[in-house]
Amino acid sequence: MTKLFRNGLLALAFVGGLLFAAVYCSNPRLKPPELAISGPVRSPAEVLTESNLELFFKVIAAHPRHRVPEFQGGGKTPTAEASLPAEAMAKQLKVGFREQFDSRRQAALWSQDSRWTKAFASQQTTANDFAALVSIVSCAVMREQIDQLLQDPHELEAQASKEIEEYVAQIKAQEGKTDRASIRKRTTASIQLSHATALQVFAEMLAAVPEANIALVRKHKARLTPLLPGDFADRAAKFMAP
Repeated sequence: MTKLFRNGLLALAFVGGLLFAAVYCSNPRLKPPELAISGPVRSPAEVLTESNLELFFKVIAAHPRHRVPEFQGGGKTPTAEASLPAEAMAKQLKVGFREQFDSRRQAALWSQDSRWTKAFASQQTTANDFAALVSIVSCAVMREQIDQLLQDPHELEAQASKEIEEYVAQIKAQEGKTDRASIRKRTTASIQLSHATALQVFAEMLAAVPEANIALVRKHKARLTPLLPGDFADRAAKFMAP
């Protein structure tokens, strides 16, 4: 079992801390979006073009920080209702993590930030389109890093699915029991189920990245690297370490 399965929270930390970050953490005036989410769902499976990547670079250059914006879907880490049956808990968690990784949430945040809205306007793009572009580019960069570390996101996804089945079985085994030991076992399995689900959704995103996108970010790696967090490579290696 890999290190990231022993600590499933690394999946969330890596997505939130490396690919993107909470804009409202550094700007308390911004409120986590809840209902202000609109537009079609966008996927890391969309094919990037040279013109897409040029727009990505131009918008970043138009922002005072000149760095890849860090992403967080907004709100708290997804949880499931403890009273739900095990299978329902697993489904609720998966929906929650997919929503948290939805680029439209970040777009709703950026729409409240005048620095970003000015950057979008300067390049005639929108918060929704740019947030989707950041997500697609970031997933491609992450996938390129994983490929170098000889990790297969399809295998990670399969392993996460297996872990989910195991934790669901553990939770079901404690249903109806009210003694302290059983409650403790159910709580522990529920936490592990959350970690495994986060990893499964993350792996699904990376598995969807087209080879063309990986090749494109590799081609422009010299331009992309200075825009990423300074410890990107170190954290990538730590995340995927056996």
